[in-house]
Amino acid sequence: MRCTGRWVLGFALVISVQTACHNTVEPTPAGYDGEWMGTTTQGTPVRFSVSGNVVTSISITYNFSPSCTGTLSYTNLAAEIHKLDPPGPPPFDQPGFGYSTTDGTQGTLIAGHFSADRRSASGQFTLVHYGACETVVSDWTANRR
Repeated sequence: MRCTGRWVLGFALVISVQTACHNTVEPTPAGYDGEWMGTTTQGTPVRFSVSGNVVTSISITYNFSPSCTGTLSYTNLAAEIHKLDPPGPPPFDQPGFGYSTTDGTQGTLIAGHFSADRRSASGQFTLVHYGACETVVSDWTANRR
């Protein structure tokens, strides 16, 4: 059987059309509203909710040692998502949020920033003399669900 140039060109055209139809790019979502879920560098869960460009709840489970384990859960938050002006170096050129607690002797700090496509977020949380933890820092990543 002999392949002609037209047959090869026709076959290539069909393959490229099928590939183009299956490789659709979703538009960037507007805002940051929704449920975000992910993990810390220890493999423990992270979850937060955004409504109206405000982080309204955060839950982070941590497991640094047998005596330094637990879950931070904060509800009814109003941590605004903001952008630095002027922007900092990456990743601080993207919109982000921060939330902290302290009672004068121990505290927590949670900070995050969103990717430019608004599909993922990453950040850090810090426990400062928190229970038996002393001071520990961990990274986290999350995706919008």
